This record gives sequence, structure tokens and C-alpha cells, in this order.
Amino acid sequence: MTTTTGPDTTDLPRLPFPRHDVLELPPLFDRLRERSPITPVRTPAGDVAWLVTGYDEARALFADDRLGRSHPSRSGPRASPTR
Repeated sequence: MTTTTGPDTTDLPRLPFPRHDVLELPPLFDRLRERSPITPVRTPAGDVAWLVTGYDEARALFADDRLGRSHPSRSGPRASPTR
């Protein structure tokens, strides 16, 4: 039996999601929301992050004092690669 400690990061959706209209959610966001209220994604810098699409899950996270806006590394998050 194989046990993993995190998401399978080999083929994650990459932020930002492409969209046809800036006033509408990207189609991929809707598909991910239908699949799960919390899903792993890859940031523009290449890091793995958790995308929370469920209302109840987002409310629970915002109310949790263990979470904050600061990055765990003193140097901060990695910079996005230049294009």
C-alpha cells in the first residue's frame, strides 16, 4: 500500500487559470469546485498551494486563529519567475 503525505504534485492545475471574460470565473475553477471544496494547485512561482472553493471551508479557515497572512519563511514567498 502506498501512502502519500501530500497532494500528487505531478500534474496540478496552474494559476492563474485561463478565462475568456474577466467578469466570469474561469471554467477550470468551476470544474475544480465541483470536484472538491479544497484542491491543490501550482502557483505562478511553481509552489504547491491549496485552493479553497467551498464556502463552508473558507469560513472555517478565516475563523481559524492558527492561519495568518505571514509566510513561514523569513525570506518570504518565492518571487514569481520573470516572463
